[in-house]
This record gives sequence, C-alpha cells and structure tokens, in this order.
Amino acid sequence: MNKKPNYDFMYKIVIAGDANVGKTTFFKNIESYDRIPFEEYEATLGIDFNVFYKNINDKILKINLWDTAGQERYRSLIKTYLRNAVGYILIFDLNREETFDSIPKWLEHIKNINTCNHNHPILLIGNKSDLKINVKKNRIENLVLNTDQIIYAEISLKNRDNIDIIFQLLIEHIHFKIYMNNKKCCGLKYVISEEESIKLNNEYQKNKNKNNCCN
Repeated sequence: MNKKPNYDFMYKIVIAGDANVGKTTFFKNIESYDRIPFEEYEATLGIDFNVFYKNINDKILKINLWDTAGQERYRSLIKTYLRNAVGYILIFDLNREETFDSIPKWLEHIKNINTCNHNHPILLIGNKSDLKINVKKNRIENLVLNTDQIIYAEISLKNRDNIDIIFQLLIEHIHFKIYMNNKKCCGLKYVISEEESIKLNNEYQKNKNKNNCCN
C-alpha cells in the first residue's frame, strides 16, 4: 500500500514463546493483510514490529503485531511489550517438550501484567506438526481447558498450514468481542491509542541504545 489508510480500531498483539519455535516464521508469513513495514529490527535486540490493515464488516482494523525473541536474556525486556495488548500469540514446538513446559510461564507473565478485570484472547500454536509429536495430547488439552480465552491450533509452518486462517480467527475473536459488545478494555488499552504505540517505540529505542554498549 502506498498510503496509510484511516482506521476504526487499532489493536496491539504480541507473539511470544521460547527461541526457535517458529515465531518469526509465523510473523513474516502472514499474507492476507495489507502490510506496512515499520522498521526491520535486528533479531538480537529482541523485538520486531509490523503494521497490518484488515477490513472486517466495513471497519478498518489497524493491527500492531510485535514479534519477540525467546532467549532468556530478553525476558525482562519482553515483559514491557506484553503490556496493554489486546491479544497474544504463544508458540511452542510439538517436537520439543521443554518449549511447551515454558508456556505456563508465559501465561503467568501475561496474567501478572494484566491491569484489566478480564482476560485477553490467546492464540496457542503447536508448531512443527509435520515432525514427531513429543508433547502429550492430554497435557495440551488440560492446559487449554484450564486457561480462559485460549484458542488452540496445531500447524506446520514449514508447510505453511493455515497461517492466515488462524490469525484471522484471533483477529475476529478480538474484534467482535469488542465491537459487537461495544466493549472497551481499561479505557484505550484494549483499543490501543496512537500515543501508546509511539510510547512503546520510544521505550524500544531506549533499550536499544542501552544494549549497544554490550554488542
């Protein structure tokens, strides 16, 4: 798109999970949305960001999607970006059980930074379904059944299975929960404001400058 469109709603969504589970692959392969690159951040700095636009029922949605690094050294920085999100995408590797073991920790981070009186939608993705599945099905089912607002999907990012479809499912879940119910979440934290986006970027730049001395 050559021109940034006007929009009716702006949503912040954060992708999180351990390292090497497919977060960036998911992030870079969403195709059915109009995309306006914000900036190509270095993966070693722990964050990447893109803006997507989508028309749903004649409403233009502006989606700020944040892709976070999974390394432990970035965990405290990533907690900053989890704040004030309308929804989350948590990804684990079906082939590596330890990446699923980390999901409750990510859920706890999300719970601890939540300032609302309700929970936010979470898209939980079990990636690499084309390989041997080492995470027991009953463990996944128990987690999903005992956690509010989880949408679960198993995919193979290698085979590009239904990436756009499940992302659309999350967006529609968020949008109709707000728009159809005329519901706000902690003022403008659910429908994130332009000022909040600028503030988040400024926080990123500060952390980026701090990290430069260690590179």
